[in-house]
Amino acid sequence: MPTALATADRLKSSFARTVMTRRSNKTVALARRPQISNRVKASIFISFHFNSAGSHNLAYGYEVFKYHKNADRFASILDKNFSDLNLFNRGIAFGNYQVLRDNKRPAVLIEMGFMDSDHDFPYIKSPRYHRQIAADINKSLIEYFR
Repeated sequence: MPTALATADRLKSSFARTVMTRRSNKTVALARRPQISNRVKASIFISFHFNSAGSHNLAYGYEVFKYHKNADRFASILDKNFSDLNLFNRGIAFGNYQVLRDNKRPAVLIEMGFMDSDHDFPYIKSPRYHRQIAADINKSLIEYFR
């Protein structure tokens, strides 16, 4: 939630209209998330996640997932602009996730680090890291819509 909220705040300062599927840790059904995106005809849909490998220090880094071709360009721009983060870039991958698959809008799912990684976790906890992600997303959206 902190990363999504930091991004929403950052985008407001850029005069972007944001629609959040949630603003607290309450659960919103997976099927409902792309329904909201499709209903409001979102220009871009971003799903925020932090990963876990299931074993301590088994994996690390961030990754951008996309499903439909309509998200290719935005995923590439995001991946390029995340290069200033201090985490390993795992690149762009195909993600067969419901929030992407059922979304008619350009949609990405971003995994911004591994919670069970000694390297990634201090960043994940840091408000500075959340603000950096928000700045990178803002920069990416400006570039995408240019």
